[in-house]
Amino acid sequence: MELYTTANTPITPPSSHAEFLAKLVPSFLSLDTDGRVIRIDSFSKVIAPGSRIGWITAPEQICSRYFRHSDQSTQGPSGFSQLALFKLLDEHWGHSGYLDWLIYIRLEYTKRRNVMLGACDEFLPKSLCRWKPPMAGMFWWVEIDWRQHPMALKVERGEMTLEELEERIWLRVIEEGTLLIRGSWFAPNKEQVLEKMFFRGTYAAAKGEQIVEAVRRVGAALRGEFGLEEMEEGSGVNGVNGHA
Repeated sequence: MELYTTANTPITPPSSHAEFLAKLVPSFLSLDTDGRVIRIDSFSKVIAPGSRIGWITAPEQICSRYFRHSDQSTQGPSGFSQLALFKLLDEHWGHSGYLDWLIYIRLEYTKRRNVMLGACDEFLPKSLCRWKPPMAGMFWWVEIDWRQHPMALKVERGEMTLEELEERIWLRVIEEGTLLIRGSWFAPNKEQVLEKMFFRGTYAAAKGEQIVEAVRRVGAALRGEFGLEEMEEGSGVNGVNGHA
């Protein structure tokens, strides 16, 4: 899937719906021969996050049980959301229009991802941060080498938890006027000891200039929190405050 390989990859739309579908990553359903795969899809990430509507593809027996369970629990998604999506998909777009939209949104996410990666390369301290180009979706993860923090010894001595240090860095980013999501919030087991620190950002809704400014602020927050500004001022490394 050349569209997602690197930040510098040319963004070329597919020539047809058939080409678009052929280049999609195959679903596990294509490997299923005896009805053991259940596929779950949602409109939240491709049309409207607030719709809260999705669907499952599964054997008839599982779909029947799921229907009875849903009827006695949620009693189905919002009727308003269902009607709005029905009008859009069935009466306005149709199958062809939905594929056109998916092609468009993939290209848009790719453009914004590339803007974010370029901003990361320019503004984030590479001695402190590591990241990989997202291969799909709308989220970007950055790993922070917390052991370079002035308070890292406190964590290693047990005088401070890694989550407390993570919160300190998170609040410093907020002080700069932007927001990342703390990686520890995604830990399935809150009791487990995390040795690495990650933060998550998104490029789904912001414009290009907003993405660049947000990453610049993250870089400024990290340099200030880790005390890198003074080091970089005399090292010839470009910094967010114009040092050279």
